[in-house]
Amino acid sequence: MNDHPPPAAFNAFAQYAMLLAVPVLIALGQVLFKLASATLAAGQPLRALATNPYLFAALALYALGTLIWLLVLSRVDLVRAYPFAALSFVLVPLLGQWWLGEQLGPAYIAGVVLIAAGVVLCQW
Repeated sequence: MNDHPPPAAFNAFAQYAMLLAVPVLIALGQVLFKLASATLAAGQPLRALATNPYLFAALALYALGTLIWLLVLSRVDLVRAYPFAALSFVLVPLLGQWWLGEQLGPAYIAGVVLIAAGVVLCQW
């Protein structure tokens, strides 16, 4: 008995995994950018960011996300891939609430649900 998925199924799974990885990496990067901005909020000069580990981690996540995005675009039509980028608008506020204690109101939550639904609809 072969427990391995057929190549086409694996490719579809891998493509969706990469499509989801990009907004996750971007969202995590945004939270790290917010944490890096505390350097400036504390009144430190812009050059203080040169040694900020949050900034470097955010940039690394963005770089990785960009490389994965290029790999995705080599295999998926842009019209099908691009709606997944909107998921960062869903993930960033959720991470901001969870990680930074920021508040989300009911209207914002409704908007997030609509964005997620739009991404799903664009796949049909």
